[in-house]
Amino acid sequence: MNPLDELLERIMTTSREKTTAYHEASHAVAAISLGLRSRKKGISIERDKDSLGQCHTRKPFRGDPDEATDTQRVKAEKDAIVSLAGYEGQRTFCPRSHNRGWKDHKDAASLMCHFVGSERDVDAYMKLLQFRTEQFLCMEHIQRKIKAVAEAVIKRKRLSAAEVEAIVGSQ
Repeated sequence: MNPLDELLERIMTTSREKTTAYHEASHAVAAISLGLRSRKKGISIERDKDSLGQCHTRKPFRGDPDEATDTQRVKAEKDAIVSLAGYEGQRTFCPRSHNRGWKDHKDAASLMCHFVGSERDVDAYMKLLQFRTEQFLCMEHIQRKIKAVAEAVIKRKRLSAAEVEAIVGSQ
């Protein structure tokens, strides 16, 4: 590979890693800030066959829609906000990035299907949750936490849940 190609590859990798770091850090900070426990694996910006990075939070709500309670709905809303936070954080910190977060949005919408009847209702619910996610990530103390986690994962490529929680707690 010639020097120019190597430089371009390094720039693209750095840009992708930064975008991925902010995406995954936003998921993690949202989860911790909303009182949801992370799984021990934490977060990573190491690429694999399925994704550019991972944020391992608890398994999202999975319940019987006929038995859904208000308590379950609140938990599902938090899970949906965590899902939506990845793209929203990425959009905030890396506005020129191209990933649109469609999988995270789809995951959030499938959670909310347990609590509403029609596709139109899901769309309205998702607009509300998107707005709440945007407002949550606009808070200065949340942005500080996301930046700190993203910078740490860029340096190390992988952080355990305990390391992420320590960074979030120190901000």
